[in-house]
Amino acid sequence: MRNTFIKELTKFVETDKNIIFMTADLGFSVFEEFMEKYPNNYINVGLAEQNLIGVAAGLALTGKKVFVYSIAPFATARCFEQIKVNIAYHNLDVIIVGVGGGFSYSKSGSTHHAFEDIGILRTLPNMKILCPGDPIEVKASVKYAIENSGPFYIRLGKNKEPNIHKEEVELKNIISISEGEDGIILTTGNMLELGTKIVEDLKNKHGKNFALSSCPIIKPFDEKQILDLLKKYKYIFSLEEHVKEGGLSSLLSEIIATSTYKDFLFKGFSIDHGFIKTVGSQDYLRDLSGISKDKITEQIIKILK
Repeated sequence: MRNTFIKELTKFVETDKNIIFMTADLGFSVFEEFMEKYPNNYINVGLAEQNLIGVAAGLALTGKKVFVYSIAPFATARCFEQIKVNIAYHNLDVIIVGVGGGFSYSKSGSTHHAFEDIGILRTLPNMKILCPGDPIEVKASVKYAIENSGPFYIRLGKNKEPNIHKEEVELKNIISISEGEDGIILTTGNMLELGTKIVEDLKNKHGKNFALSSCPIIKPFDEKQILDLLKKYKYIFSLEEHVKEGGLSSLLSEIIATSTYKDFLFKGFSIDHGFIKTVGSQDYLRDLSGISKDKITEQIIKILK
C-alpha cells in the first residue's frame, strides 16, 4: 500500500506543483525517487510529528495541498491536539497519511500499534477518513483526497497487501467484491484480504455463500447504503483491525440502532483488547485479538446455526 501511495502521489505532483509532501524522518528506501524528482515539494521535519502538523497547517494556509506521512499512531494519537486545533478547526487541505494501521508494525510493540486511530479522528468535525483495502483502493484514495477539499486521514497497511480488485475502482462507502445470498461481510482497510479468505472458507467448507464488500470511506458515510443492506441480508458481519469503539462496527451500530428494521442480525469483529505485550507477527497478534480467519469463521458458523 505505501509503495502504491507514493507512486500515485508522484504522478499528481508531475502536473500540480502546489502539492507538498512532508514526513517525520520516515520513508528511506521508499521516497528517494520523489525526493530526487521534486526536492521543492518534499520536506522532512525530523522526528517531530507535532511540528509536522503545525508546519503543514501553515503551508495549507498559503494555499498548498499538503500530504503528511508518518507511522499511524505517531501521525494521529501523538498529534491529536494539533490536528484538532490547527487543521480540523480551520478545515485545511492537509491529508494525514498513517502507515501501518492495526498490527502492521507487529513486532515493534504497542507504541507502534494503531488500534484507536479511526475512532479518535472520527470525533473531529471536518475530518474525512479513508481506509483503503488494497493498492487499487489506495490509488483511488489519493485521487479522492486531491480532488476534494478539507482535511483527510488515509490509513495504510505496509505488509505487501495484494490487489483484490481486478480493475480500477471509484471510491465510495461500500464497494462490492463478490455476491452471495446467505449474508454479507463488510471489511475496512487491510482486513479486505482476510475477508476474501473467510468468504472462501464459508463457501468451500460450510456451504454458505456470503457476499463481500469493502468500506474504504469511513467518514462521511451514507447511511442509506447500510439501510439498503438491512433490507437485503439477514446476516451482516463487519471486520476491522481496530477496537470496536469508534471503528467500523461502532459506525454501523450507530446507523443500525436508529433504523426500523428488525429481521436481521449484525455482529462486528474487531480487536478484543488493545494492548498486546507479546511479540509476534501480524497474523499472530490478530489471532490473539480474536480476528484471525479461523476464529471469525468459527463464530460466524455458530451464529448461523
